Amino acid sequence: MENLSFEDVKTAYHKLKSMAYHDSNDLFLKSKIALFETSRENDSPNNDIFNVKLISFEEKLNELFGALTSYSPEQKKEYWDKKVSDVGYKILPKKFKNPKNLKEGKTTPIIKNFFSNIKEQSDYGIDKLILFIDAPVEIHLVSILWLMKLGCNLEEQLDQNCYGNRLILEQKKPNHTNSKIVEGNGLFKPYYKQYQKWRDKGITVAKEFLEKEQDVLFINIDIKDYYYSVRLDLKVV
Repeated sequence: MENLSFEDVKTAYHKLKSMAYHDSNDLFLKSKIALFETSRENDSPNNDIFNVKLISFEEKLNELFGALTSYSPEQKKEYWDKKVSDVGYKILPKKFKNPKNLKEGKTTPIIKNFFSNIKEQSDYGIDKLILFIDAPVEIHLVSILWLMKLGCNLEEQLDQNCYGNRLILEQKKPNHTNSKIVEGNGLFKPYYKQYQKWRDKGITVAKEFLEKEQDVLFINIDIKDYYYSVRLDLKVV
């Protein structure tokens, strides 16, 4: 990445940590960040406690910075091959089947958020799964750095009627052409606020049509499992 500084890497880390803190779903990332800040890193197979490599938090960030800027091609390849090889995924249940219907051989799912004081049952019928990426913190940081350096310029090209996962940009200064993500820990606009804007704007537009005595039709489309099933042609995109 051009014009990348060590401070950029530290800023990306703070943004990632803040994003993970406010995310109530991906507990795996929270755990990885907590471990990343410790000085203990076990490189040995089978978790051999007698073969432990100690690396401080600052050293880990310095290694990442070097792998993005100053390392030789061979060093970069070795570093990133290791990180990419550690990328996997975690699977968690998203929906459970109704325990009562499960006993009767039915498969009617209950609502997504189910709370009960029943702690154990013989069969936890899973109706739907959700996947989370399981990647090293360094991979996540590269994603944040890409948003900071390049993604912010693509943000301005999005239509104002796009509401999901919008970046928080600084207001442009006079004679400045490049966009920039806000300083501090901010990254994405809170989705629930964006959703409220989308909903309220739709209702406002509908009222305007009704006041003009024109017919209005609301169509709500939810593409289920989109990210698990979409197959993008990157050559076209």
